Amino acid sequence: MLPLFLASANTLAATYRNAVICHDCSFGEAESLIKQRAAPALECISSDPNQHIGIDNQMCRSNPVQSVVINATTQEVFGFTVSHLNQGGTPRTMTPNAVSFVVPALAKRLAVDSLNYYATIQNVMADSADAFNRTVAPTGLSVASTGGCASDGDAKAMRAALDEQQIAALQREVNNHFNANFSATENSFLNARFNGLSFDVARDGYGISGSWEHLPASKILQQYYLQSGNREAAKVTYLLSWRDGVYVNVHDEQTYIGGYRLSSLKNNNGQRMLLSPCVAEALEELYGDNLSIESPSGSDSTGGDGSVDGGGFGVPGIGGGSGGYMSECEVHLYDKNGNEIMNFMIPC
Repeated sequence: MLPLFLASANTLAATYRNAVICHDCSFGEAESLIKQRAAPALECISSDPNQHIGIDNQMCRSNPVQSVVINATTQEVFGFTVSHLNQGGTPRTMTPNAVSFVVPALAKRLAVDSLNYYATIQNVMADSADAFNRTVAPTGLSVASTGGCASDGDAKAMRAALDEQQIAALQREVNNHFNANFSATENSFLNARFNGLSFDVARDGYGISGSWEHLPASKILQQYYLQSGNREAAKVTYLLSWRDGVYVNVHDEQTYIGGYRLSSLKNNNGQRMLLSPCVAEALEELYGDNLSIESPSGSDSTGGDGSVDGGGFGVPGIGGGSGGYMSECEVHLYDKNGNEIMNFMIPC
């Protein structure tokens, strides 16, 4: 995590709140954005002291505020004083208005340095993602070998996508790589914080806080798991985002196991999706009693306690498997409240 140096608001000469970072906006577009995002709050009272305030008898005022729009492409900084026309009217008659002002040089420098600071964060995040893009071959085997679940890439990919310990370990490794490669900013921010859509920076007596017009794109980290034989490699895709540190989350739509998207496996609409029995074994190791397997006759092959009768899933070479498959069984995975979160078929 990067160190934060928080400033008290009363130490700043000017704070521009509800600022907006646009991708590449013109002056007119910036004016429209700031009227939407930074319009001051209305303070309303009843126009008749003898009546409670209601929709038809409101009398409202607002205090003008100053804010900025920062163009991320050109690094232009537009300053606006935002207020309302028709002071003393009802909320429906008060129209947001924006008048431009010249942004002080120190505030403009703060805005530009903030863009460069965040660009550096994004670049180092991309490098960290690249550092952990990898292809995993079957353990101890050549890709062309067969060796039961030890060479099953789908099972390994399912663990990587769902095992919280593995995801947490990857997040720690990515953050360690980021921190080792991120040089402390030379801009001496009194305060520099970027969280999701929001940002908050301060220096030289000025502060700017607000949000992006569009969320900065997450960085992509992909890991491939090769299969024995000629089966298609499984792929787990992670999204890296910045919230005062690198956060790692699995991208279900871009994660493929057995040729199916993980999002489809989690939201099966009734299609027949056939996966390796090793995937079921991996889920049983992760979820135990929350996994059940229905045989073609409709009975629960887990015996009701999450363990498989006979000590395995009938996978050739492991757990007493017979070496061949006779039919298909349906696998159901449930959360702790008994709600189904995944289902698919396996040979059995």
